[in-house]
Amino acid sequence: MSRTTGGGELRTVDDLDTVVEADGHVTAPAPMLLPYMDAEFDDVREFYERSPNGSLEFSAASVASPLYLYERMKEREGKEGFSFGRPSDAGDLLEVMEEHGIDRAIANNLGFSPRRNPRHAAGLVNAYNNWVREEFDDYPNIYANMLGTPLDPEFTAAEIERMGDHDSTVGVQLLGTLLRPLPGDPQYDPVWEAASAHDLPVAIHTGTGPRSFPKQFWSAETYAEDHVSAHPMLHMSILTSFVFKGVFERFPDLTIVMQEAGIGYLPYLKQRMDAAYAELGYEVPGVTRPPSEYLDEHVYFCTQPLGHTHGTPEHLAWLVEMAGIDNLLWSADVPHPDFDTPEELFNRVKPYFSAAELNKVMGKNAERVFGI
Repeated sequence: MSRTTGGGELRTVDDLDTVVEADGHVTAPAPMLLPYMDAEFDDVREFYERSPNGSLEFSAASVASPLYLYERMKEREGKEGFSFGRPSDAGDLLEVMEEHGIDRAIANNLGFSPRRNPRHAAGLVNAYNNWVREEFDDYPNIYANMLGTPLDPEFTAAEIERMGDHDSTVGVQLLGTLLRPLPGDPQYDPVWEAASAHDLPVAIHTGTGPRSFPKQFWSAETYAEDHVSAHPMLHMSILTSFVFKGVFERFPDLTIVMQEAGIGYLPYLKQRMDAAYAELGYEVPGVTRPPSEYLDEHVYFCTQPLGHTHGTPEHLAWLVEMAGIDNLLWSADVPHPDFDTPEELFNRVKPYFSAAELNKVMGKNAERVFGI
């Protein structure tokens, strides 16, 4: 890495070949999706239509999210965009894309995350995927990760078979917070097999709130505490399970995209996994080479959140280099008020990388991974 490359002919984001948002969001809550639910889930539809406390299926065992503080943050930083916490569709996402010069986006659901009841999860996932099939047809530059549920791997595999060849589907989204047990468990093998067969990357999106792994998360009393630890610790646990349980050996064509934890933890994780393999490899006979090689070959990482790195751009550039240019996908994470504009990454690391490298991170890698 050297300042002498300086981005070559790239002076601003407008000079890039393309800008692709790898973790945009639409917000489709359960009430909005009920009309799209197939008849086989009439019992689930009736539950949400008639139960006055149906929303507790999603909110129990969570730390309250201070949405008003997020809105205040957005106002303080002068960021425009649709409000966090209200329903939004592809049209809302398109407005933000046009505001910030984003050419294309991969959309993920933000509206619900069933945490306990597999039947409810299946019904709402079915409805969301039907909604996506209709909603995104009118937006050729917005693509969708179809939704699955870790609570029912067999159902998720069947949904991949049903939705995997639809024009708008470019990946599969799973809520990493619900991977109980962790993804190396054989119960998830039908999902990895189906995704590989359809050449669809699986996007693992973590979040705050649902109480999963490790048990210490239960002691967090505030959203601030939860937000600090939940994303990176879950990413590290999930990736360790993928590698040490031999998932990539069993499914050599599987591609994983990790979303919403940034990249700060990644160099440390690679070093620690490689050290464990060197010292304790006899415990993981299904791993045949250094774990970092599996990550480089099978896993891609969304860059958001960059955090407050404007004062230390060289440190951010070091992270980008250590994480791996070929494995990074720029992401904004709209509509979260702490979303990163394209300039926030591009301007900070431009002096340290070539034009070809910058183009990879800002869009070309996402084109390759999602086949768009």
